[in-house]
Amino acid sequence: MLINFFIYRSRYNLFMIIFFISFLSFSQNETDHWYFGKNGGIDFGNGEVEVLEDSSMVTPAGCSSISDDDGNLMFYTNGQTVWNKNHQIMTNGEGLSGEIDGIQSAIIVPKPNDNSTYYIFYTRENVQISPIYFLSGIYYSEVKFNTQNPLGFLTENKDIRIAEVASTSRIAAIHHSESNAIRVVCITKPDPVFGYIIQEGEFIYRIFNVTVSGVDLTPVKRVINESLGKLGAMKIAPDASFLAFADSVNQKVYFYEYDNDSINFQLYYILPTIPAFGVFLNPYGIEFSQDSKIFYYTGGNYIVQFAYRELGGMEPVDYFLIPISNPGSIQLARNGKIYVAQGDMVSPTSHIGVINNPEMKGSECNYSPAHIQFENASSTKGLPLFVASYLRSRIIPSKDNCVDVAFSFELDAYRVILSVLWDFGDGTTSSDFNPTHLFSTPGKHKVKARIVMDNNQAVTLYKDVVAYPLPDLPPNQTLSQCDTDGDNISVFNLENIKDFTDDIDSDYTYTFYHNLSDANSDTNQIQDYLHYTNQTNPEEIFVKIVSSNGCVTITNFFIENYQANTLPIRTMYVCENSDAIENNSQGQFNIGFKETDIRDELGIPADFTITFYANLVDAQTKINPLERYFISPTTIIWVRIEDESNNCFGVIPFNAVVNSNINLNIDSNYTICDPSMQPPIILDGGNGMTSWLWGNQGGNILSTQRFYQPIQQGDYSITVTKLENGLICSASKPFSVTKVTIPEFVNIKANDGEVSLTVSGNSVYEFSLDGSNYYGSGNSYNFIGVGAGIHTVYVKDINNCEKIITTEVYLMNIPKFFSPNEDGINDHWKIKGLSRKFYSSAEILIFDRYGTILHKMDMQQNQFGWSGVKNDRKLPATDYWYTLTLVDLQGKQTIKKGHFSLIR
Repeated sequence: MLINFFIYRSRYNLFMIIFFISFLSFSQNETDHWYFGKNGGIDFGNGEVEVLEDSSMVTPAGCSSISDDDGNLMFYTNGQTVWNKNHQIMTNGEGLSGEIDGIQSAIIVPKPNDNSTYYIFYTRENVQISPIYFLSGIYYSEVKFNTQNPLGFLTENKDIRIAEVASTSRIAAIHHSESNAIRVVCITKPDPVFGYIIQEGEFIYRIFNVTVSGVDLTPVKRVINESLGKLGAMKIAPDASFLAFADSVNQKVYFYEYDNDSINFQLYYILPTIPAFGVFLNPYGIEFSQDSKIFYYTGGNYIVQFAYRELGGMEPVDYFLIPISNPGSIQLARNGKIYVAQGDMVSPTSHIGVINNPEMKGSECNYSPAHIQFENASSTKGLPLFVASYLRSRIIPSKDNCVDVAFSFELDAYRVILSVLWDFGDGTTSSDFNPTHLFSTPGKHKVKARIVMDNNQAVTLYKDVVAYPLPDLPPNQTLSQCDTDGDNISVFNLENIKDFTDDIDSDYTYTFYHNLSDANSDTNQIQDYLHYTNQTNPEEIFVKIVSSNGCVTITNFFIENYQANTLPIRTMYVCENSDAIENNSQGQFNIGFKETDIRDELGIPADFTITFYANLVDAQTKINPLERYFISPTTIIWVRIEDESNNCFGVIPFNAVVNSNINLNIDSNYTICDPSMQPPIILDGGNGMTSWLWGNQGGNILSTQRFYQPIQQGDYSITVTKLENGLICSASKPFSVTKVTIPEFVNIKANDGEVSLTVSGNSVYEFSLDGSNYYGSGNSYNFIGVGAGIHTVYVKDINNCEKIITTEVYLMNIPKFFSPNEDGINDHWKIKGLSRKFYSSAEILIFDRYGTILHKMDMQQNQFGWSGVKNDRKLPATDYWYTLTLVDLQGKQTIKKGHFSLIR
């Protein structure tokens, strides 16, 4: 809510006299200097941001600093040591009881109506035994300035313990206008009763008032009915309407409505710090936007935005998460931006970030990481703490607007404003409380307001506003077109008038009309403005141009046909494979090179533009210009030539021809066959070529003739050239040549009427027993039902490339039965196929079931066999057993055993 402004016109002159001679109290300029981290600082004076690296302070977290009415540094502290404006330790400024690891270890509060006295309030959570004994609690020290001590000194009121209970590191301050007091709010344990804490988990607000009389040591106490963790910041909204504090241990932020008059707190909302599914954050730093409507907290690796004032509405309140590594404290500055500390004492960072527009929701808050960069200083967890009221005073402009629209301005402050003097940065001033101002030039303007409040306090406020420029198109421009057929009628792309604007790349929108009245009333728009055919020559057109910021310009221009330049352009030729794809009848045209040729060919000046198009309409409307590299079959390309004023100089076609395909009838693989099976390979490089080049993988040239006969296995290539249309094109193709290897038998098995064969080789093979009829397809085959005896096996590849190989196999047939019934069929049991060609000797023994030898035969006797008779007695029909002992030609012995049946 804006402050109610009061001005007493009859007292104005008297007030101004009093103002200049009276004793001024504190002002917003007191927040100009920040000192924090390891020797880091920022100066916000005069509405600018200047990086400082002259600090003597090294602190892990909490700190505070203060400047005088004019923004000059007075002193700064971390709660243990106080440094003056020369960055020296202030007189008596050491050994304070503050705990510098705390997030809010100290805050500096000016004494109302006394610019020579300040109070440092600081907290201690834990008792320190060594090297100096410090009790936990709330402390304050008094700082004074006088003519004898212009750099300040700590008085005898040093390290005064004003809360003798355990304290959290949470401290904040707010100004109370009616009493002209500053309320310092702390969170502590309650006072013990008879030396005992009644409820161990209970905490209270403890509020100390700093008045014109000094520090009131009797605090106001308000109970907090929550069990709290000690870690987490506390802030008061600049308009004093809300107080919030973070509880890192319990992952919550507490919001309280705050009544600054009665010093009462009403719980408003408890925010669990789980802003997204699975994201559990331990909140650390917190801050309100300058208008007190948007809230931010840090935790984990995020800054979280929360529009807490929208709770209770029809829609749920959304979170907005800003990823950031290891964020710490966040602090509002007088320029309305929120600055973000990063790092710690172990891993400090050389930068801090900034939320540029904290009052805007979502991504429009515009977080800028590493916005402030240090060279010889660094950021840790903390940023300086200030009285929240000092950060409320601000200029509230209307939103950024076009330069032809007046801006309106308002003021907001924590006290009643008696007068104001505006400076709009262009030589114009005003003393109105709510002035309007029309800037004469576009761009960023720094607006300054010097306000005087009802306590004789003078504050200078700054605000940057942006006046957006209007689209600039000078009137009466001519959009020319080249008439290719002499009828004074052509197709125009009216949007090409953008070439005559102040910024042809800007995101302008264009609407076109036949007259000014239609343009002003936005009626009867020209619809097909991208392909508009002129009605007269020349013809006047009106255009409304709207920028991305909504700024509008309405003006006129003319469209006019000129006789086209008809000078011919030479045909452009490319090779068929110039697009890196063979035999697709397309080529790649480098029209960048063609532009150079056209300039030389037609004598086109360097400041003329040449643009290429795929058809006449595109060239006339300047739509779809071709890229430097254009892939196409044989086609016609249109050239548009314009002078330095964008006037059409010519629209001229030329032929773009793709040379014919170079077809190389060369396979990828060849095999050199056995000369007895196939003739030699003769490769043909093609007729009509200019040159041939046969080579191997070693880069050696093997032949430059059209025909080539490879005789060795290996990888080869052929490259040919062909002269066509004055252009030499080439084509290449690699190929491989292999030589056949004669297969070999690797496994032969012949037994019981079956012959199994396996060969080695790189081909697919067929098998035969007669040399005429072949079977199978692979590296092995199995013949069945083969008669006993010697057989020749034939093996050949299916391509008839390799030499046929043969071998002989020997197959014996041992009968399973015989029937000696003298019918001439199977009357004798004998082994068929037993041959001296393979065996030097053989012995056959026949047994009955008891192992009695019934008959014995050698290789000669086997020819006659056994008739089933023993000692002229026919043996009964039953099963009999045999042992066959073979000795081959190398003397190797083989024994086979089995049985057979005698059937009668």
